[in-house]
Amino acid sequence: MAKLEWAFRLFAEDNEDHTGFEKQADEILSHIKEYESEKDKEFLRYLKVVEMRPLEIEPNLRLLMVYEECYDHCLDRALELARELKQKYPAWEPRSVNSEIEMIELYKRGWTLENSSRNLSKN
Repeated sequence: MAKLEWAFRLFAEDNEDHTGFEKQADEILSHIKEYESEKDKEFLRYLKVVEMRPLEIEPNLRLLMVYEECYDHCLDRALELARELKQKYPAWEPRSVNSEIEMIELYKRGWTLENSSRNLSKN
């Protein structure tokens, strides 16, 4: 529970350095089978509070890793991670993952919110 909570807190921190989150997420993912098979009642209660099932830990962490790469402006890496997530978990929140892939591809082609707003005002 503590490791997961720490990862979520590190993700939520508003700072430029995301290495703490990345290290924590990698640590959890390296032992993901243990998390997925955990039967401890307190751990399962914790997951219920954060509205997550054991099998959703990995895809949730992987999606947060995609977001971190976007925050770091590493769009190639973010797109790679998002596509891996979609391939490994095709049925897990497909709208969310597909939307993230689309947005990353748009940003890679130079799209920005500012460009979009200008185009709308011309119409």
